[in-house]
Amino acid sequence: MTKTRVCVRCIPASLGRGLHRVARALEQYAPDWVQIVQEPADADVWFVHCIGHGSMIEVPQYKGDIALIMYNLRTTEDGGHPDYWMPIWKRARVVWGYYDIRQHLLDRGIPESDHPNIYHSALGVDGTVFQPSEPTRKRFLIGTSGFIAETEGVKECHVVSRRLNKDMFHLGPNLGLAPGVIYMLGIPDETVAEMWSQCSFVAGLRRAEGFELPAIEALACESRPIMFDAPHYTHWFGEHAEYVPEVGHDDLVEALTEVMSKRVRVVTPAERAEVLRKFNWQTIAEGFWEAMR
Repeated sequence: MTKTRVCVRCIPASLGRGLHRVARALEQYAPDWVQIVQEPADADVWFVHCIGHGSMIEVPQYKGDIALIMYNLRTTEDGGHPDYWMPIWKRARVVWGYYDIRQHLLDRGIPESDHPNIYHSALGVDGTVFQPSEPTRKRFLIGTSGFIAETEGVKECHVVSRRLNKDMFHLGPNLGLAPGVIYMLGIPDETVAEMWSQCSFVAGLRRAEGFELPAIEALACESRPIMFDAPHYTHWFGEHAEYVPEVGHDDLVEALTEVMSKRVRVVTPAERAEVLRKFNWQTIAEGFWEAMR
């Protein structure tokens, strides 16, 4: 059987660790009709990890087929306008988005008959890595992540943790928030899991859009995520998360204070099992490969 040569690795390699997890899952669950190669030049299909126009610079010159995963849409430079994206999407074998691209196009008057091949799916979690520490001790009120305090709710979470006289964990660089913050950066996933396990809440508060892998990973570690009440979060996370409105700094502080002042809804082993079923990397990756085929 002639195999389809596919490059799934993240290019450039400097893309965030979460994107590399996606590539790893695709490689791990590649079907037998696929041969994984390391360079687009050697591939029949190049899987492009798309975080905006900058990710697409080399695509027009690429002679093979492409497949896309859209990590951003509304926050791309043109707000996801079809005039830019449709020619690229129509060229792709499949376009994978956690965001509802089909509805995005319908809202802009493009009938479904003109849509590209869309794979609408969540991202996943490896439950063998992200699991609760034994015994679990909740040292931190909340865990946060990221590099920009203003766009990922980190400042607001710090204000609330100080207000409630609790400590906070941040996965990322030192953002100059003090006191009561423990920072870690560049740690292995097993250590991330240990830290999430020690948080009562984990923030998935990326403004505008995002999927927020830390929220799934927190659930797998039996910690409760807090998300914005936007459709691309509520659709996937449902009852598994606490929600706050996407509002300005002061109002967000008050909303977070209300949520974090209450008794934490414990993530039970049964709920964790449901999360691992719902966000199973094998199911998600195999669905993508089938859509691409």
